[in-house]
Amino acid sequence: MSGRGKAVWASFELDLKLRRLVREELAARAEAGKAFRTIVGADATLAAPVASALARVVALEEREHTLATRLADSLAADRRDYRDARSGLGRCLIVVRGLLDRLVLRDEAWSARRALPEHHAELAARVFDDESALARMPAEPRQRVAEARAVIESVRTERAELLAPYGGRAVPGVLAAIVRELATFGAFVREEVTKRIFLRVPALAAMAVSWWLTQRYTSSNGVQRFFSDDHRSYLSEETLSMLSFWLPVFATALVGYASWWLSRRVRSRYLGPDAGDPGR
Repeated sequence: MSGRGKAVWASFELDLKLRRLVREELAARAEAGKAFRTIVGADATLAAPVASALARVVALEEREHTLATRLADSLAADRRDYRDARSGLGRCLIVVRGLLDRLVLRDEAWSARRALPEHHAELAARVFDDESALARMPAEPRQRVAEARAVIESVRTERAELLAPYGGRAVPGVLAAIVRELATFGAFVREEVTKRIFLRVPALAAMAVSWWLTQRYTSSNGVQRFFSDDHRSYLSEETLSMLSFWLPVFATALVGYASWWLSRRVRSRYLGPDAGDPGR
């Protein structure tokens, strides 16, 4: 293997190592931020950046606690309403209502719980930039963050020295440009597939109508009439052409309008009557 090939392979291994170290450093910062939050509480007098990050952590913790309380209250309300219900249908509706309500609450609680380490890490970053706040952080988590950052810096220095003879690039500039363009093309294709296919319900409705037409009707020329056992109905060429063009168009417009109307009603109900039209 050539010297450039060895450098490429070694830089690839260092990149993988860097990713792991960055995750470990983030976890260490999250633990440091959590420890700082425990020590200073919510009412400490701190510099503005630290106080702002601490306020976001406190707000997220309060939201998680509120959601946990709402979960318990939802189950208690369902039990009370279930006992008071006088019909089987009413009890079924209560059970379904409770399941859906708690699914939403659990999803929100999971989102808040998942976002909390990130906010703790942000708090620790603000603390490390403030000498007075850093003095109040416990020594052990502060030392772990410092060690993690030192290891990351060491690996980055090693990678820079390895690639210094090649202009700091693991691969030639032309190849790197090709890789970037391929990545951009892949992201573009993924976005277009998501937007143009999966989210285009009116177009899918038109396709479904076209398929239904071909399965249900056929033209009444002599060749088609030969198949007397065909399950399809016979239409003239002009009528079938007109239906094939106008019926999918009508289905597209109808489904598109229904989607817009439903989105507008949902936005108006949950965001207020002044909410803008969907998509604007």
